[in-house]
Amino acid sequence: MKDMREFMTTISTKPLNNVGFLVSNARLSEYAKLELENSELKERICVCFFHEIIDNIKKYAMIMCEQQQQLKKKNKERKRKMIESETETRIVRKENKRIKEDYQVHIQHLENRIIKLEKKFETQNQEMNEKLEIQNEKLDMILSRLSK
Repeated sequence: MKDMREFMTTISTKPLNNVGFLVSNARLSEYAKLELENSELKERICVCFFHEIIDNIKKYAMIMCEQQQQLKKKNKERKRKMIESETETRIVRKENKRIKEDYQVHIQHLENRIIKLEKKFETQNQEMNEKLEIQNEKLDMILSRLSK
């Protein structure tokens, strides 16, 4: 059991892609098997007899190769998604910029129209005041003639 604990401690300090082979000429005790089974390291430790080492190395080499292929596939998919996301972000930014520019042009047109309407209103107001002034003068003249 002591050997198993030391071996597990050693494996725990190694990178996650390392596998430890505990080769023995004796079977593990039930307690040692249980401890290994309950350990987070169980996928990274292979316990075997001397005559099984070659087959187990090949087995773990295939497992690690498959895991490496899966990681490459996941990495490739992440890169593809990242590129898609960056592309979408660029498209959205361009569209937002275009919309902002369109609204700025529209706002400028509205502001210009408001200025024109204000000038027109001012002109009409001035004309109405002038007409009203003329009418007042005429009315004053009429009233003054009538009062004489």
